[in-house]
Amino acid sequence: MATSPTQLSLKKMRGDEFRTAIVEHWNAFAHKRYDLYGYADLLGVGDGRTLAVQTTTSGHVAERVRKILDDRTDAAKDCLHSGWEIEVHGWKQKKKGAPWKVRIVDITLDEFDNLVATERK
Repeated sequence: MATSPTQLSLKKMRGDEFRTAIVEHWNAFAHKRYDLYGYADLLGVGDGRTLAVQTTTSGHVAERVRKILDDRTDAAKDCLHSGWEIEVHGWKQKKKGAPWKVRIVDITLDEFDNLVATERK
């Protein structure tokens, strides 16, 4: 049973017919996780689209969006200019055994001017 945000987002992306890969890695020497370009945990390709996903629990969505917009601006902008899509997935389970629900925030080039991301369900 998939219960980590990464596994939940992988399952969702595969259901949306993306070929997916985990693109974050653990550096055992530094005892630290590194995301692709500093913001992406997952990468999916399919139907002419490339989707980079930062995945987390619902309570941490705002800080992940801020990380992309503030700290990873150049990398994220380069990816968006290259035609990639960027999403932040925030997962929440109301009670144990209940289905997991995702909150998706799209990051677009407009957000970098306004520093506001667009949420969708």
